Amino acid sequence: MYLRALVTILATVAVSLAVAVETAQDAAQHLRAMLVDDTTHYVAAMGGIAANNISAIMATEYFAPCFQDAHNGDLLFLALTVSEQWRLALSPNRTTTVSVHNSPDMSVVDVRHARQSAAGRQVWQAERPMWRRGMASKGRATMYGTMHALAPDTKGLDDLAQCFTAHHPDADAWTPHAHGNPHSAVWVRFEPTRIYYVGGFGDEHYIGDIDVDTYRAAKLGLHNDADTANALYIQSSIYDSV
Repeated sequence: MYLRALVTILATVAVSLAVAVETAQDAAQHLRAMLVDDTTHYVAAMGGIAANNISAIMATEYFAPCFQDAHNGDLLFLALTVSEQWRLALSPNRTTTVSVHNSPDMSVVDVRHARQSAAGRQVWQAERPMWRRGMASKGRATMYGTMHALAPDTKGLDDLAQCFTAHHPDADAWTPHAHGNPHSAVWVRFEPTRIYYVGGFGDEHYIGDIDVDTYRAAKLGLHNDADTANALYIQSSIYDSV
């Protein structure tokens, strides 16, 4: 009985080791894919330290993956300066955190563990247990970096604005030049300087820091899949950098 149990445990460990090879490069590609995945609704948790330098302040904000070339991998935000959070984030020498995660909905398939059904749909791998399909098994990342307010005469700003409102049509009502907008608004570029990534369960996913240069160099897709990368690129509506 004990021998059978030991064999079962060893077999489980062997299977885990066989699949637990998600590398930092894989994680960087997955994060880039996550940032253009509409199942995130392009919503991030943005955090920072309050003015008293003791307590933290956090809120959810819209973002859009609208940069490439010189600022490849940076994120576009729309800041309403009436917000204490944004006043802090835009003050000098401030580090801001931006956290993004895959959809926790178990019906949303993690592409790393997907197969194609007979009908051509993307579905979970049949052998993947239910407890490995929820939020705990999906990717999430926290990026630390700096918010840069974009001047009104920034090159390409109109294209960036169109990219953002393509991702968030409702935001068109409070862009800097929106008619009737009761608040002052400014476009902001988030520049990550450190990235901490949790791919899911540690026996099969990468957990740890992702080098920022590796993140910026990663293709918009998983495992160098050219078709996936191209589809994600089109979906993201990315415009030239400023």
